[in-house]
Amino acid sequence: PRYGERVDPAPAPAPQYGQQPSAPSWGDQHQTQQPYAAAAAPASAGAPSWQGYDEPRARKKTLGVVAFVLGVLSLVIGVIGGYVMGSALANSSALDGLTQGGGASAAEQQELQRQLMSDPAVMSQIGAGAVVAGIAAILGLWALVQGIVAVATKRGRGWGIFAIVLSVVATIATFGTYIGVAAAAAVSGAN
Repeated sequence: PRYGERVDPAPAPAPQYGQQPSAPSWGDQHQTQQPYAAAAAPASAGAPSWQGYDEPRARKKTLGVVAFVLGVLSLVIGVIGGYVMGSALANSSALDGLTQGGGASAAEQQELQRQLMSDPAVMSQIGAGAVVAGIAAILGLWALVQGIVAVATKRGRGWGIFAIVLSVVATIATFGTYIGVAAAAAVSGAN
């Protein structure tokens, strides 16, 4: 053959019975097998396996649901604790002098604090309310962290988002209830 001429190799003879077929050499054009036939087999709907996409297993939403329940508990318990503390402060006689005076100087605030500290009934109610609000704060922090984990790991993402929102709302509601009850009592006592 000359340079640039194509030379067709002679076809390989057919194997005889009992004889092993010879492996095709590198330059043979008549391959009997495709080397990547198994890898390119369709996975589903005619798409090759390298294009196929298996949906990930659905994860349980338990983590997010538990975080949501903790957020609801934090909200309810926090409002109860805020109400107990606010009503304890409102029922004390120390606020009457403060509301009638129209304001509080530093000396009046110290006197108010001394009167509150000397009243054991008010102190026990404020202490009980603080314990309840503390439990609500712990539950709210737990709900916040677990809600963030649920959102990040996609294990109850919607429930986790609600848990995060509830844990923040619970803190605001606790202090809002405390201040609201005490202020309402102070306004009604002034009238």
